Amino acid sequence: MKDLDHKLDVVLENNEKDFLMAYRFHMLKVQNELLVLKKKAGETELKTIQDSKLADLETQVRTVQAECMEARKICDA
Repeated sequence: MKDLDHKLDVVLENNEKDFLMAYRFHMLKVQNELLVLKKKAGETELKTIQDSKLADLETQVRTVQAECMEARKICDA
C-alpha cells in the first residue's frame, strides 16, 4: 500500500509539472499575442491620425486654391 501511495504521489507530481509547464507556455503565447495586437492597434491609430491630418491639409489646399482663383479673377478684372 505504501508503494502504491508513493507511485501515486509521483504520478500526481509529474502531472502537476506537466500542467504548470503547459500553462506557462500558454500564458507566454497569450502574452505575445497581446503584444502583437497592441502594436497593430498603435499602428492603426497612427495611420488614422495621419489620414485625418492629410484630409485636413487637403481641405486647406483646396481653400487656398479657391482663394487664389478669386484673387486672380479680381486682378484680371
